[in-house]
Amino acid sequence: MPIKDVSVHYYNWGPFVMKTKLPGDVINELKSKGRTAKIYWNKNLAGHLKKQIRYDQPDAEWFYEEVGPVFATYKELADKYHGWNSSHQNLKFHSLWVNFMTAGEFNPPHRHTGDVSFVIFCQTPEKLKEEREEYRGRGIKPGNLFFQYNTNYTGEDEKPWESNSYEFEPEVGDMYIFPAKLQHMVVPFTSEGTRISVSGNISFLSQDTVMIK
Repeated sequence: MPIKDVSVHYYNWGPFVMKTKLPGDVINELKSKGRTAKIYWNKNLAGHLKKQIRYDQPDAEWFYEEVGPVFATYKELADKYHGWNSSHQNLKFHSLWVNFMTAGEFNPPHRHTGDVSFVIFCQTPEKLKEEREEYRGRGIKPGNLFFQYNTNYTGEDEKPWESNSYEFEPEVGDMYIFPAKLQHMVVPFTSEGTRISVSGNISFLSQDTVMIK
């Protein structure tokens, strides 16, 4: 006789990745401030890009104050996702940098420091969408953002019910927030133009931690 009523518990397993959309004025300000930043940050980053620039401290402080509620939302949803009752409420913001990616450049598989990282896409080459549509391979599409938290099996070995990776086609204004130790990469594209993205790292501190700038 078939079972009529099934009572279950289910568990969210793996990293919590959140996507949101930032307002156009914030995106435009990030681009404007990024173009005037002067501290080359390549030696601190994994990317194979000629131009990776750290924002000045006042500009970084402006950004984190403007977008602070987004990170608080991530923390709240991550706690809910994992079933945590966490007291880690204070946020410690680390450096903020901008990436100017052109044809042939890329970010290899890598991880970040801190607890949580993010990437914001501020500008995308006009022809990149067309380049993706023309791609006929089985791999990651040109310019896409790829997350993976288990490298033991990939591609055709990965079944839908055991997925350990996710591929995104970023658009202007998209912001992705994810655990800093989650491996991710951005594959190269061949389209003319520059893709501008902004990244940074954050640490979560306990409520009784005294914040020192």
